[in-house]
Amino acid sequence: MWNGLIYISCHDTWPKKHIYSIDPATGETKLVMERSAKHNLVESEGITVWPMADGSFFHQLDVIYPFALAIRRYSAVLNGKD
Repeated sequence: MWNGLIYISCHDTWPKKHIYSIDPATGETKLVMERSAKHNLVESEGITVWPMADGSFFHQLDVIYPFALAIRRYSAVLNGKD
């Protein structure tokens, strides 16, 4: 949860993976970001929302089969602000 919003990572359309925000007070859901998995051997396991000095905001843990892990960092514009 960050600034009153819950963020979730979702595999709703392959090869795209999406990050949504949910406002728990209203139930409103918004698409925040779309990313490509590039192939079907990538499983997104978790997301952390934490602003870093380099501008990254979303930190996604990917499991790349058969034996690799990657933490991908993304910047996003939220509510018209960096």
